[in-house]
Amino acid sequence: MKVSFLLAPEFIPKADWHEALKKGDTLQVASLGIAATAQNMIYQTWFWLHEAGVSCDLVHTLPKEGIVIFVSNTFSPHTFLPPQLFYVDVLADTRLLPSTHFHLIQNQAKARWTPHSLFVPHWPQPSLIPRDPTRGSRLEKVSFFGDPDNLAPELQTPEWTNQLRREFGMFLDFKDSKSWHDYSDTDVVLAIRDFSRSPHYHKPATKLYNAWLAGVPFIGGRDSAYAIDGRPGIDYLVATSPQQVIEHLRRLKEDATLRQQLVAHGRESGAAFSRETIVLQWKQLIEETLPILAEKWKHKSSLQQHLFWITQKYSYFLDLCFKKTNRDDLLLEKTIPGIKEYLRK
Repeated sequence: MKVSFLLAPEFIPKADWHEALKKGDTLQVASLGIAATAQNMIYQTWFWLHEAGVSCDLVHTLPKEGIVIFVSNTFSPHTFLPPQLFYVDVLADTRLLPSTHFHLIQNQAKARWTPHSLFVPHWPQPSLIPRDPTRGSRLEKVSFFGDPDNLAPELQTPEWTNQLRREFGMFLDFKDSKSWHDYSDTDVVLAIRDFSRSPHYHKPATKLYNAWLAGVPFIGGRDSAYAIDGRPGIDYLVATSPQQVIEHLRRLKEDATLRQQLVAHGRESGAAFSRETIVLQWKQLIEETLPILAEKWKHKSSLQQHLFWITQKYSYFLDLCFKKTNRDDLLLEKTIPGIKEYLRK
């Protein structure tokens, strides 16, 4: 069964991207806007599968038949989708689309309780440059990779950054999108969205994967994606307050063995999220999993299909409600245990 990746024309990268990806050159993503993140995931997936010899197409409009994969915010929740296709949406920091047959979720914790879904990690940063080994035991630059709005405001105050300089001789560096691939001069990665108890079920663990692959110690928050893909205290550190960040930095400054262990264990964990590993996961998905699901869908009765769409709309409603209340689906997970397993029967 033919599989197509749907990407609107405005998100198609420039021609030089194709050659840059092949050569492993630096990709300039700043001018692409959202294509640098969510939509670019679709392009990368098609590109790396195509390079691996997996049969799939990159299309700009809906095909007439087969399986079509796209980022969930490509369509409005109320958009009518032609019934002859099998639809698969990718949740990259977006809500699930109720009119799709299957969801690919980049947070493994959320995928565990979302009906009709599977965890598929985001690709590591293209053209990633690891930490320069000649920096050795230096611990000077603490880097945040991403938009400043996504770093806890308590860590951006003059008081906190001055404390870094005064006590440790460190400074906080904000990497802009042109440098998201470059870890060569980074000694510690800091990635804490806030100090609440929110598990951030709608966020992936991409920053953690990149730090592992780049060979840099990582300090994160309570994100569920970090906790389920990583091993707190072993391949990354968790901080629940600004003061605990300071304590972790002090330990890293004074304990070379701790730094080495975090990097070594991170390298082991990161192997599961390398480009080569993710290609194999997608290959199985494209050639086996999705065709089987699409074939089963064809043989469902009208009643079974009707009940299926009810569960999809119900899942969408819950996802919408809990995200609006900023509870990140925590209550859903507690009050409706086994919803995924029940609805799959």
